[in-house]
Amino acid sequence: MPSAAREESQAGLWRIGALVFLVAFAVRGLHLAFFRSASFFPLLVGDARGYEAWARRLAAGDWVGSEVFYQAPLYPYLLGLWYALAGPDLLALRVLQIALGALACALVAVASGRLFGRNAGWAAGLLLAFYAPAIFFDLLVQKAVLDLLLVALLLQLVSLLVERVDRRLAFWAGVVLGLLVLSRENAVVLLPVFLAWIWCRARPRAASVLLCVAGVAAVLAPVAVRNYRIGGELQLTTAQLGPNLYIGNHDGATGSYVPLRPGRGDASFERRDAADLAEAASGRKLTAGEVSRYWRERATGWIRAHPGRWLELLGRKLLLAWNGQEAMDTEDLATHAEVSPPLRWLARLAHFGLLAPLALLGIWWSRERGRELWVLHASIGVYTASLVAFYVVARYRLPLVPMLAPFAGFALVEIPARWRRGPAGERLRAGLILAVAGLMVNLPLLPRLAGASGESLRALTHLNYAQAFEVQGKSEEASAQYRRALELDPANAHAHTNLGVLAAGRGEREAALRHFQAAAASAPGQARNQSNLGVELQVQGRTAEAIASFERAVALEPRDAGFRFQLGAALAAAGRPGSAIAQFEEFLRLEPGDAEGVQAAKAHNNLGILLASTGRAAEAVPHFAAAVRLDPDFRDAALNLARARDLSIAGPAAP
Repeated sequence: MPSAAREESQAGLWRIGALVFLVAFAVRGLHLAFFRSASFFPLLVGDARGYEAWARRLAAGDWVGSEVFYQAPLYPYLLGLWYALAGPDLLALRVLQIALGALACALVAVASGRLFGRNAGWAAGLLLAFYAPAIFFDLLVQKAVLDLLLVALLLQLVSLLVERVDRRLAFWAGVVLGLLVLSRENAVVLLPVFLAWIWCRARPRAASVLLCVAGVAAVLAPVAVRNYRIGGELQLTTAQLGPNLYIGNHDGATGSYVPLRPGRGDASFERRDAADLAEAASGRKLTAGEVSRYWRERATGWIRAHPGRWLELLGRKLLLAWNGQEAMDTEDLATHAEVSPPLRWLARLAHFGLLAPLALLGIWWSRERGRELWVLHASIGVYTASLVAFYVVARYRLPLVPMLAPFAGFALVEIPARWRRGPAGERLRAGLILAVAGLMVNLPLLPRLAGASGESLRALTHLNYAQAFEVQGKSEEASAQYRRALELDPANAHAHTNLGVLAAGRGEREAALRHFQAAAASAPGQARNQSNLGVELQVQGRTAEAIASFERAVALEPRDAGFRFQLGAALAAAGRPGSAIAQFEEFLRLEPGDAEGVQAAKAHNNLGILLASTGRAAEAVPHFAAAVRLDPDFRDAALNLARARDLSIAGPAAP
């Protein structure tokens, strides 16, 4: 193509990109206008709460931190930079993010136009502009908006490398790949694909590949060095590979997210739970790398022991990865659609169930260009494999969307012409691809495969909002959200538990008991539910029933010192000193002293009282002394110590 014609063609593509940007920005802005009026607009839940707290620390000057990264750092660091420049304004942040999301749509339009022609560029860009999950994620305080933008940038570089060989493009492809890995760790699987493709296309080969590697290293090396200096171990990006692998590959795995500890799915718990469980099993303090290695070995050990079940689980995850339903894990698109008509309308039309069949047809129709485009085919395949290796949630799947969009756009513009003029056999094959893919992708498999219905996902969203309102001290708003969660999922144990806590705080004893009983019945395998029920029963003077609940909690989690304390106190109140002594002794073995010393001090004091009451005053003295040492302001313990030394019997056990 002559230079002037080529420049005109490029300018035309960028004009298409600019128009797609405006459309995408307008659609997202309209959604923002409705979303802004929602009561949950200012709430930050799940990872968003952690990112926001991290960004505030960064904006305050703590740019290095003190721990090996557990979560991907790119989004929090950019958020921290934004906070340092513009302050923590959620509305301004969301306007920025819809601009980034619109830019991703524009880049996809330009790249698709370069690969398949202007009409395909229009179609691909508009598909992404109206794609409901992308609109939804662009307004969340989540890294998904960066994932879309970075994959769109990669697509742009691929389209340029298809058009012309340029070593500089190989370097920038490496930089963008490195940034993508800092946002979405499993994207590291794309690196060998791009290196192989650049080796095949670029000249000179070795220099181009080395430049791509240099681009990746320029981004990842500083993070790896930082992690090594802090943790003493090489962690390329984060130390959560092991826990994530285990979450997706163990006896209780569903194919989607399940917490390491039942009932503790909040992101704020995951790192601590991973370390606590690994250290309890290992019997020593572990580094971040050792914690990850422990969980990785648990997962791989399970895979070796159960190859058949693992293969079945892989098949389940593959179906989830290519299903039209979105496996949400913190906030649900349907909940946002309740307050946003544009999102509600688009969710019925522009979704994965439409995009994926069109993309598969586009891949089939562009098969003659496999030598040019195999990097995209392989990227779709290996990224899907990376999802299947771990577990599937909607935000993890989102990077597939801009990879699929060019092929879907190409198929859309080709369907009319090929249907009119194509051979009958080709029309039949195309129809079969669309029909079979459309049927498979749009089957309502999420409830069967991952045990998560649309109602349960919406209930989880309202549960998260309720907890966020509680943190703000807004108990009425929290109660309303919990009640909404129960309307959607009447057996939601978390909602029952938290409504019980709120009712107990207001002195509504019967309501509290009713909710705690419902929580224990809905999730009998969660020790905390049994413990909460036991506490309420004890408050109401039903000690025998309380003891039974505490015993169930201890049986479920025998290493939890808190449950031992509760059972010991209930046994003491029931006049069973021998059994109570055993529980307090076990508490002290598991937890010889907490951060403040208060709980351990109470345990020592209670144990001393029980020993003294059974005529073992001499054995009680060191326990009273330990209570005073741990909590110098514990006056009852000091008095009991003096009495025990005088061989007097101390008073009743402290609750």
